[in-house]
Amino acid sequence: MKEKNEIVDNWLPRYTGVPLDQFGEHILLTNFGGYLNAFSQLTGAPIVGLDRPMASATIDGISMINFGMGSPNAATMMDLLSAIMPKAVLFLGKCGGLDYWTGTVYTTNRRVWEHDVEFKEYLRKVRCMAIDMETATIFSAGFANRIPCGALLLVSDQPMVPEGVKTEASDAQVSSQFVIDHINIGIEALKLIRRNGKSVRHLRFDE
Repeated sequence: MKEKNEIVDNWLPRYTGVPLDQFGEHILLTNFGGYLNAFSQLTGAPIVGLDRPMASATIDGISMINFGMGSPNAATMMDLLSAIMPKAVLFLGKCGGLDYWTGTVYTTNRRVWEHDVEFKEYLRKVRCMAIDMETATIFSAGFANRIPCGALLLVSDQPMVPEGVKTEASDAQVSSQFVIDHINIGIEALKLIRRNGKSVRHLRFDE
């Protein structure tokens, strides 16, 4: 295989276990197995590819794909989605809330930084609104692949203070309270986009 389209046409089914023509035109991305399970329970869509790196479920023209954790997986997913050129991709992720009501989401591939005073001071200096591990990569790789994409993030912790650092118990509590609503909002957003012929794209793809 010499061309990119040959590679992604082969690799998207290889990574997901799903033929290209069985994906929906509107994609929800997640990096949590619990989201995919909840999507399946909410919609009745069967989960496919549990033996593959990126399991998914599809119903009514909407596919949810769990691509795993971190920027490398996010970039791989956006490259692979160029095989089907979806009409819209919406990332349903979690993020850590920082100090400000408005601002940017800082994406890092670093974990276990919550103890690092110098790094936390840098985050305050640049006035980030939130921090996560995938959003900027999804937007960058989506733009490079000419795929319209957006993100709807759930604030799951407050990592700037010791008592706000995510734990298994705190994450489970947030998930039990908000994940179903998060998914429902994502589904409705894609249905609204589809119904009104809108797009999540807010940047122009120049030639």
